[in-house]
Amino acid sequence: IVLGSLSEDSDSGPWWTFSADEIAAFQAWVESGGGAISLTGYSGGDEQAPSNQLLAFSGIQYNRDRVGNCIDWQICGCTHSATLTDCVQTDPVIASLSPGLTMVGFEGGRSITAPAGGPVAATVRGLPVLVGKLVGQGRVLVFGDEWITYTSQWTGAGNPSTTDPACAGFLPQDRYQIAQLWYNMIRTPRPTATCFTIIDDANPVTIW
Repeated sequence: IVLGSLSEDSDSGPWWTFSADEIAAFQAWVESGGGAISLTGYSGGDEQAPSNQLLAFSGIQYNRDRVGNCIDWQICGCTHSATLTDCVQTDPVIASLSPGLTMVGFEGGRSITAPAGGPVAATVRGLPVLVGKLVGQGRVLVFGDEWITYTSQWTGAGNPSTTDPACAGFLPQDRYQIAQLWYNMIRTPRPTATCFTIIDDANPVTIW
């Protein structure tokens, strides 16, 4: 299950709420072997509240802050996003998240409170923004942004800088490994799942 934009409107809400029975059902599903990935960063205010409701049993929670970092202003200006480069690989729960990754866009995302037993897989300015945890027989993976869902970050479609000569070689499709991150994130909650392939026609690269 992928949790993202849990609202009637991604920008303005109203944000969804869940009953105790719904939260218990989600918890039971994960603990029985389900894999859950959560995204946030669509809007300000209480946009993270529905996800925090569902994730509370895991001890992982989104904060209400906005975090970001730019390692190269030409990249940030041409991709129209800040950057995430600091991946951590120190625990078997999250070791599969960093292979093949150098940089992805992270724009207006939130930091995450990581509990004991919740390894931090990536940080922005030292703050956790990607956290994984084993819960029962299942796994929860929480990411602090939603920028990785946009076409402009995959292929450059809709990016106003795509035709700017000054941005040649500095566009999202040139610098980011969005497809690789998605592959890693999907495999992490379900490591025993049948292998799949993402084919990136724009580059072209097949990501195993």
